[in-house]
Amino acid sequence: TGGQVWEGTGLAPDWVSRRNLGDAVDVAANGGAVWITATDTCLYQWTGGTSWAAAACGYASAVDLDTQGQPWMIWGGDIWAYLQTTSGYGWYYYGTPGSATDIGVGDSEVWVVSGGTLKYLVKSASNFITDPTFSAQSGGRVASKVAVEKNGTVWVVATDSTIWRGERH
Repeated sequence: TGGQVWEGTGLAPDWVSRRNLGDAVDVAANGGAVWITATDTCLYQWTGGTSWAAAACGYASAVDLDTQGQPWMIWGGDIWAYLQTTSGYGWYYYGTPGSATDIGVGDSEVWVVSGGTLKYLVKSASNFITDPTFSAQSGGRVASKVAVEKNGTVWVVATDSTIWRGERH
Protein backbone atom coordinates (compact mmCIF):
# COMPACT_ATOMS: atom_id res chain seq x y z
CA THR A 1 0.00 0.00 0.00
CA GLY A 2 1.02 3.64 -0.33
CA GLY A 3 4.03 4.95 1.55
CA GLN A 4 5.18 1.61 2.96
CA VAL A 5 8.65 0.06 2.58
CA TRP A 6 8.93 -3.64 1.72
CA GLU A 7 11.95 -5.92 1.44
CA GLY A 8 12.19 -9.08 -0.62
CA THR A 9 13.49 -10.81 -3.71
CA GLY A 10 10.36 -9.91 -5.64
CA LEU A 11 8.96 -13.40 -5.43
CA ALA A 12 5.88 -14.00 -3.29
CA PRO A 13 5.56 -14.79 -0.44
CA ASP A 14 8.92 -13.51 0.84
CA TRP A 15 8.03 -9.79 0.96
CA VAL A 16 8.45 -8.34 4.46
CA SER A 17 7.16 -4.94 5.59
CA ARG A 18 9.99 -2.79 6.92
CA ARG A 19 8.06 0.44 7.50
CA ASN A 20 4.29 0.56 7.61
CA LEU A 21 3.66 4.16 8.66
CA GLY A 22 2.53 5.09 5.14
CA ASP A 23 4.98 7.99 5.02
CA ALA A 24 7.79 6.84 2.70
CA VAL A 25 8.41 9.09 -0.31
CA ASP A 26 11.69 7.75 -1.76
CA VAL A 27 13.86 4.71 -1.01
CA ALA A 28 17.44 3.81 -1.89
CA ALA A 29 19.38 0.60 -1.22
CA ASN A 30 22.98 -0.30 -2.00
CA GLY A 31 25.99 -1.82 -0.25
CA GLY A 32 23.77 -3.35 2.46
CA ALA A 33 22.32 0.03 3.48
CA VAL A 34 18.74 1.28 3.11
CA TRP A 35 17.66 4.92 3.44
CA ILE A 36 14.33 6.66 2.85
CA THR A 37 12.86 10.12 2.73
CA ALA A 38 9.46 10.53 4.34
CA THR A 39 6.51 12.91 4.18
CA ASP A 40 7.88 14.73 7.25
CA THR A 41 10.88 15.67 5.00
CA CYS A 42 13.26 13.64 7.16
CA LEU A 43 15.94 11.25 5.95
CA TYR A 44 15.90 7.89 7.75
CA GLN A 45 18.41 5.03 7.88
CA TRP A 46 17.15 1.47 8.32
CA THR A 47 18.73 -0.05 11.44
CA GLY A 48 17.16 -3.51 11.15
CA GLY A 49 13.74 -5.12 11.49
CA THR A 50 11.21 -2.30 11.46
CA SER A 51 13.56 0.24 13.10
CA TRP A 52 14.59 3.48 11.41
CA ALA A 53 16.87 6.23 12.72
CA ALA A 54 16.30 9.84 11.69
CA ALA A 55 19.53 11.17 10.20
CA ALA A 56 18.44 14.61 9.05
CA CYS A 57 15.10 16.40 9.27
CA GLY A 58 13.75 19.49 7.61
CA TYR A 59 14.06 19.49 3.82
CA ALA A 60 14.98 15.98 2.56
CA SER A 61 13.04 15.15 -0.59
CA ALA A 62 14.99 12.45 -2.48
CA VAL A 63 17.81 10.01 -1.75
CA ASP A 64 20.14 7.63 -3.56
CA LEU A 65 23.15 5.63 -2.36
CA ASP A 66 26.61 5.32 -3.81
CA THR A 67 28.25 1.93 -4.27
CA GLN A 68 29.47 1.96 -0.65
CA GLY A 69 25.93 2.53 0.65
CA GLN A 70 26.57 6.17 1.60
CA PRO A 71 23.55 8.44 1.08
CA TRP A 72 23.36 11.40 -1.28
CA MET A 73 20.24 13.49 -0.80
CA ILE A 74 18.38 16.46 -2.10
CA TRP A 75 17.89 18.88 0.77
CA GLY A 76 15.88 21.95 -0.15
CA GLY A 77 17.04 21.65 -3.78
CA ASP A 78 20.73 21.34 -2.79
CA ILE A 79 22.89 18.21 -2.90
CA TRP A 80 24.41 16.77 0.28
CA ALA A 81 26.28 13.51 0.91
CA TYR A 82 26.97 11.65 4.16
CA LEU A 83 30.51 10.45 3.55
CA GLN A 84 33.30 8.86 5.51
CA THR A 85 36.61 10.70 5.41
CA THR A 86 39.81 10.42 7.44
CA SER A 87 38.12 12.50 10.16
CA GLY A 88 35.02 10.28 10.30
CA TYR A 89 31.51 10.55 8.88
CA GLY A 90 29.91 13.87 8.12
CA TRP A 91 27.54 15.73 5.81
CA TYR A 92 29.22 17.39 2.84
CA TYR A 93 27.65 20.05 0.64
CA TYR A 94 27.95 19.47 -3.11
CA GLY A 95 26.24 22.56 -4.43
CA THR A 96 23.03 23.89 -5.82
CA PRO A 97 22.32 22.62 -9.32
CA GLY A 98 19.05 24.59 -9.32
CA SER A 99 15.95 23.23 -7.64
CA ALA A 100 16.83 19.54 -7.85
CA THR A 101 13.93 17.09 -7.57
CA ASP A 102 15.56 13.68 -8.12
CA ILE A 103 19.04 12.19 -7.73
CA GLY A 104 20.92 9.15 -9.06
CA VAL A 105 24.43 8.13 -7.99
CA GLY A 106 26.85 5.97 -9.96
CA ASP A 107 30.40 4.97 -9.15
CA SER A 108 31.99 8.25 -10.24
CA GLU A 109 29.12 10.64 -11.05
CA VAL A 110 26.03 12.11 -9.43
CA TRP A 111 23.08 12.97 -11.70
CA VAL A 112 20.12 15.17 -10.78
CA VAL A 113 16.90 16.35 -12.37
CA SER A 114 16.57 20.11 -11.96
CA GLY A 115 13.75 21.97 -13.67
CA GLY A 116 13.28 19.05 -16.04
CA THR A 117 16.93 19.23 -17.11
CA LEU A 118 19.60 16.61 -16.41
CA LYS A 119 22.76 17.77 -14.67
CA TYR A 120 25.75 15.76 -13.52
CA LEU A 121 28.68 16.13 -11.18
CA VAL A 122 31.90 14.18 -11.49
CA LYS A 123 32.59 13.33 -7.84
CA SER A 124 36.11 14.76 -8.03
CA ALA A 125 34.81 18.12 -9.33
CA SER A 126 32.87 20.91 -7.67
CA ASN A 127 30.34 22.10 -10.27
CA PHE A 128 27.25 20.51 -11.77
CA ILE A 129 27.25 20.46 -15.58
CA THR A 130 24.06 20.56 -17.66
CA ASP A 131 23.80 17.55 -19.98
CA PRO A 132 22.51 18.77 -23.37
CA THR A 133 22.26 15.34 -25.00
CA PHE A 134 19.11 14.01 -23.29
CA SER A 135 16.83 16.80 -24.46
CA ALA A 136 18.36 16.79 -27.94
CA GLN A 137 18.30 13.02 -28.43
CA SER A 138 14.85 12.49 -26.86
CA GLY A 139 13.09 15.02 -29.05
CA GLY A 140 12.94 17.76 -26.41
CA ARG A 141 11.45 15.63 -23.64
CA VAL A 142 11.57 16.84 -20.04
CA ALA A 143 13.26 14.65 -17.40
CA SER A 144 11.29 13.63 -14.31
CA LYS A 145 13.26 10.83 -12.56
CA VAL A 146 16.86 9.59 -12.84
CA ALA A 147 18.73 6.42 -11.81
CA VAL A 148 22.39 5.62 -12.40
CA GLU A 149 24.06 2.23 -12.56
CA LYS A 150 27.47 1.64 -10.98
CA ASN A 151 29.06 1.65 -14.47
CA GLY A 152 27.62 5.12 -15.21
CA THR A 153 24.68 4.12 -17.39
CA VAL A 154 21.94 6.69 -16.81
CA TRP A 155 18.21 5.84 -16.89
CA VAL A 156 15.64 8.63 -17.17
CA VAL A 157 11.87 8.73 -16.93
CA ALA A 158 10.50 11.66 -18.90
CA THR A 159 7.35 13.55 -17.91
CA ASP A 160 5.48 11.72 -20.70
CA SER A 161 6.35 8.40 -18.92
CA THR A 162 8.82 7.25 -21.58
CA ILE A 163 12.05 5.64 -20.37
CA TRP A 164 15.44 6.58 -21.78
CA ARG A 165 18.91 5.07 -21.32
CA GLY A 166 22.20 6.80 -22.01
CA GLU A 167 25.81 7.27 -21.10
CA ARG A 168 27.88 10.42 -20.88
CA HIS A 169 30.80 10.25 -23.31
